[in-house]
This record gives sequence, C-alpha cells and structure tokens, in this order.
Amino acid sequence: MIPGIALVQTEILVLFLLIQLSAYRGALGEEAQGIMIMVLLIAILASPLLLVVFFLSLQRALDRGKVLVEAGVRSAD
Repeated sequence: MIPGIALVQTEILVLFLLIQLSAYRGALGEEAQGIMIMVLLIAILASPLLLVVFFLSLQRALDRGKVLVEAGVRSAD
C-alpha cells in the first residue's frame, strides 16, 4: 500500500471515531460539542498536509509504474 494513502486513511478513521464518540455521548445526554470542535480542527489543520503527502506518494507510484512499463516494453522488443 502507498504510505500516503495509509496516512489519509488513518486520519479519516480517527475523525469517524471521534464523530461516533460524539454521537454516543450526545445520545446519552452528555456534552459532545468539544469533541466535534476537535473533529473540525483536525480536519481543517491536517487535511492540507495530508493532501500534499497523498499526491506526492501517488506521483511516486505513478513514476514507478511508468518505469516498470517502459522496462517491460524494452524487454519485449
């Protein structure tokens, strides 16, 4: 798996975990606003960084695939 994708998946997993926790606490009548503020902060602050990491990882994978295809074409000739 591409490391950048794993990082993005981890962020999404943490955000959904916090959203579920907030929904659970809200259903019990407890305060959940602080958790939702934390979800918003994590999403806003981490997303630009993860987007850069994701695209750089994707570009490396595409370059690697291109090299492999070119090597395969050369060996077939």
